[in-house]
Amino acid sequence: MPLATTRAASPPPDAPALKKQRANTIRLNVGGKLFQTTTESLAKAEYFDPVLSGRIGHTVDASGAFFIDRCGGLFAIILQWLRTYDRPSQSVLTKHGDALLEECIYYGVTTLPQVIRGELAPSFYLKAEDRVMLEEEEEARSNRCSSKLLLDVHAVDVTPRARTLLEQPFVLDRADRPLPVVDFQTFYARLNDFSAGVLAELRGIPNLVFAGGGVLAALTNGRSNDIDIFLTCDPNDGEKRLRDIYAGIQRVQAKRKKKQRFMATRSKCAVTFFLSSVPSDTPPIQVITSTHASTLDVILDFDVLRI
Repeated sequence: MPLATTRAASPPPDAPALKKQRANTIRLNVGGKLFQTTTESLAKAEYFDPVLSGRIGHTVDASGAFFIDRCGGLFAIILQWLRTYDRPSQSVLTKHGDALLEECIYYGVTTLPQVIRGELAPSFYLKAEDRVMLEEEEEARSNRCSSKLLLDVHAVDVTPRARTLLEQPFVLDRADRPLPVVDFQTFYARLNDFSAGVLAELRGIPNLVFAGGGVLAALTNGRSNDIDIFLTCDPNDGEKRLRDIYAGIQRVQAKRKKKQRFMATRSKCAVTFFLSSVPSDTPPIQVITSTHASTLDVILDFDVLRI
């Protein structure tokens, strides 16, 4: 018995000849819930392959629609995935994750379970505009002279979005939404206060890039465990830049009413300065000892502020 299909009505004899591609639509009744889709969408699930090819028969309801005695609500989610490969919202995955996995096994859908378990590369189900951003990032990685990623966060739309629109469930349902500051001056003043004045003191030193959690903390009025400084200079100039930073922090320390020594520690990857006579929540200043060719080398992995 062939699948219940619907074809577009034939045009009248006197109608002009138009080249139109007719879509084969299939009617399905899944647990009492009616659907209409195409063979192309259903063919992406192994369950329908032998039916579509005519190798096995199937049952129909009173109207002739293909009948499957499964949950129609879960099938709706699976069918939407087969149509668009758009990732279901996190609320749907949280509510139906285990049941969806069972239905995916039944219908022979292999990619959606990988999404549910977090095994599939995020680029597979990015929206079109986000995929463009990813492609630009890949281009920047191969072309270090590119400036596409150097964007002004205060000149773009930062309107809060609904969590269901986020591609990745990084924002917890009960967490407060971080809101960025509205202008650069406020952001700069906040980061300078956060660093106990170190930012302003080091501003005249070339080739320094503030990056990482400290920048994000100042941007969103949050906190960070440290403030990272990267060097974008020739390796031969790296030691001079480090000494300049050391002298700048000495000047900051000397301005304190209660003059005390500060501590500097050295590891394989960084030199870290711990200031004294500063607010207790002032994080240490960490200078990464490896040098970078440009700001772009850093910006591919961090949110930055160049001074």
